Amino acid sequence: MYLVCESHEEPVRADMESGQHHYDLPTIRFNWLRRDHWLPYIDRFPGTLSREFDHLSYFERNTLAFIREHRECGTPHIVSEYGEQRFSIEAPTIEALLSTDAVYSPGLRGES
Repeated sequence: MYLVCESHEEPVRADMESGQHHYDLPTIRFNWLRRDHWLPYIDRFPGTLSREFDHLSYFERNTLAFIREHRECGTPHIVSEYGEQRFSIEAPTIEALLSTDAVYSPGLRGES
């Protein structure tokens, strides 16, 4: 699972993965929802995103690093490794937050 920011002339896909499986989607969404908590903390203590601190997982560090880099951009979305599935990072309900199969793919794979 990778984050993608489409607020650029060419969409930017994260270099590092935010998760490996659909069951990682809730954690990615939760970190997006809590970005106002995490970003000031990371700005003050940038070492938080390094491996020497274990309070964030590898995937959480990647997610928060991407969100930090694109904080002034629009809302990113999540894509599977080969881009065949696209998922919303927004979670208006607890059901949406916990969903692992709600494909969000306007124009992708013929879905709207």
